[in-house]
Amino acid sequence: ALDLRHCIANVCLMNGSMDLQEAESKPLWLCPSCLAKLSYSNSCPPVRRLKSLHRFYSKYGLHYEAENTLARLSLIPH
Repeated sequence: ALDLRHCIANVCLMNGSMDLQEAESKPLWLCPSCLAKLSYSNSCPPVRRLKSLHRFYSKYGLHYEAENTLARLSLIPH
């Protein structure tokens, strides 16, 4: 287990939810804070994770998510 807590600072995948409707309304991405925590806990650099997610989203036709991931990737110096 990664032992990551629910996010209460931003709107992200790590927000808690009380029911299925609330869970399905969350975005598919992590906020910068949660991305940093996940990257640290599993030794996966954020750039590598975002590039991998972009490939996945593109492959399966998730265009909005692919574009959002590219935008997030462009904010990280690499």
